[in-house]
Amino acid sequence: FRCNSMSDFFTVVIIAGVNDVYQGRPAEHVTTQLEGIYSCALGLGIRVVAGSIVPYNTATADQNARMHAINDWIRSTAEREAEIRWVDTRRAAAAPDDIDRLASSPDDLHPDVGGYRRMAEALLPALAHDTHG
Repeated sequence: FRCNSMSDFFTVVIIAGVNDVYQGRPAEHVTTQLEGIYSCALGLGIRVVAGSIVPYNTATADQNARMHAINDWIRSTAEREAEIRWVDTRRAAAAPDDIDRLASSPDDLHPDVGGYRRMAEALLPALAHDTHG
């Protein structure tokens, strides 16, 4: 990731960390990386829309616990930073009765088209508050 690759944007949507969790990295590694990305964007005057990590159906209890810890960190970071908006993209993609499973998936790893649509719909209100141009 290069910080200057974002310099032409007013707002950036960041939904990141699931691959790190899948690969066994600790939550602290992911939050440190996210903090760097958020700081870079904010330092360039770019507003951040921070989405939560979406579930995947093959996640273990430990992987789900790490995703929840990271999502709690993302949410609390957004509560402290006026230029970061939190969006619960996990809830948008999850099964109505199980936050740790996708509502529907073609491969048990990624949301289906409907899941991505619900994520986009969840993101729209945060993006509508963009005060630039």
